Amino acid sequence: MRTRLLSLGLGAVAGVLALAPAVASAQPAADTVAGVATAGATVAVAPSAPSSLTPASATPASDALAGQPSEGAEAPTGTTPGQSLDVPAPVASAPQAPAVRARTALSHARDLFQRGGTSGAHGATWHHGRDATLVLTQLRHHVHDLTSSADRRAARAILARPTYGKKPRKGEHAYTVREQQPVCDAHVCIHYVTSTRDRVATTDANANAIPDYVDQAQEIFAQVWSTEVATLGYHRPMDDSALAQHGVDGKLDVYLQDLATDTNGLYGYCAPDTSNRRSPGYCVLENDYAEAPFQRRSPRQNFEVTAAHEFFHAVQFSYDSYESPWLMEGTAAWMEDEVFDEVDDNRQYLAQSPLTDPELPLNYANFDPAYSPYGGWIFWRFLSEWQGPGAGEDPSVIRGVWNRAASTSSLGALSATLAARHTSLTAAFRSFGTWTRNPRHFFAEGAFYPPARTAKSFLLGSRHPGTGVWGAQLSHLSRAFVRFRPATTLHGAWRLRLHLDMADRSRGSLAQVVTHHPDGTITVHAVRLDRSGEATTSFVFDRSRVSFLDLDLVNTSVKLSDDFRPTLFSVTAVR
Repeated sequence: MRTRLLSLGLGAVAGVLALAPAVASAQPAADTVAGVATAGATVAVAPSAPSSLTPASATPASDALAGQPSEGAEAPTGTTPGQSLDVPAPVASAPQAPAVRARTALSHARDLFQRGGTSGAHGATWHHGRDATLVLTQLRHHVHDLTSSADRRAARAILARPTYGKKPRKGEHAYTVREQQPVCDAHVCIHYVTSTRDRVATTDANANAIPDYVDQAQEIFAQVWSTEVATLGYHRPMDDSALAQHGVDGKLDVYLQDLATDTNGLYGYCAPDTSNRRSPGYCVLENDYAEAPFQRRSPRQNFEVTAAHEFFHAVQFSYDSYESPWLMEGTAAWMEDEVFDEVDDNRQYLAQSPLTDPELPLNYANFDPAYSPYGGWIFWRFLSEWQGPGAGEDPSVIRGVWNRAASTSSLGALSATLAARHTSLTAAFRSFGTWTRNPRHFFAEGAFYPPARTAKSFLLGSRHPGTGVWGAQLSHLSRAFVRFRPATTLHGAWRLRLHLDMADRSRGSLAQVVTHHPDGTITVHAVRLDRSGEATTSFVFDRSRVSFLDLDLVNTSVKLSDDFRPTLFSVTAVR
């Protein structure tokens, strides 16, 4: 489901950054390959506090704040590495009982369709940042765990298709008048009404007795089907003929309704029709895209990218309706660009993504609107371009992940897909950092992507050549970037001496240094860690040859047990 992006930026905190403890919530977000958490388990890092990057000594480097044009602090003498490093322990919340999860899902779904700004848990307004597809999928998944018959009836009413022909009760989303004759092609049927708030405009320029908006919807979905199913080779949405409640037999039903207001941006959603892992589904899209949140694009453009996104959710239901949100929403947002490349609406989601928050796990996803899963599309864009021949693209790698998704975790499916291509998740995640830190150099449209955020920046000169000992704490599949720039006082042949003390290499520790040269080129250097995760090495730091160096500290592990592994580093400019 697509919602309008909230402007809740999480990055770019100057100076010392603090990392909040991890909290394992009950929402299905992350999973692991090695069985530390089963598919559908959650890893939730407090998104308001990105990765720690704190000085290991008791006295912080006073003039080494990020972005300050001063030279870095002198390295402290007599400091024991890590003596003052704050390493918060992960905190796991108690797992919720099935009945509690079910009641929570019902509450969220009720809030979703209430107009006027109903607040949900944690004071967040559900219909502003909640994912309707995921909310309804969770309700469908847990409806049988509701203990009250009244709650079960309410849940099934919310999950029902809109074609009621009666006044809906609070929290439902039904048509209040009888629908017009659906307009169908070979694969998709468009449902609509011409009165009440759900009406579509009745303008009919071609005089075919069908509103132009409905004609346009049919045309767009035909293109979406052609691209996603016929060209890219994904499963078609499942046939709904066997259901007691269905639209036109066997075809995907799309309902046009008034979903949005001037304060929310609910573009559309899809919902599975059954609680089975593989399920038919139906979709609902906005009836005009005329409200304030949609003014960045034309109504047609909004419909195009929403159709591509939501149709792919219906496709996903034919593989696994209950996959991890980071995979479901990330690949659906990626698909927008595959079908309608010229619209580029998914760029708005990069404001909450691995670019702005590289310290969050790659497979982090949460229902909290402070960090939506949509921005994860940038990883799937990277993967398709990284796996492409030459400077091309190979989108089939994402289909390979979905082909394996139902039989393993999302990360397991990703790892197996890459292994079949003679590479690995570790190799992909290593390169992902280089690409996102320097998007112009690598991505086809990288000139329009912001570079991944720097956690800390140091300016090193002859008076203050060292950083002192600093520490970072990294969750699984996360990273932190640190920048070092030579000051004007460094004349001649200087080198940058780096010492790293990371977790054991077997726990996923990895580091690389990227040199940015004055002519705009870059050079990537892998740091050779010993088995215990330590390394001492040096790099050219001559101002005539180096503009700056980026240190990429990486935790490539997929295990929750490898979260918050402490990393220490110190850097000194030497002749």
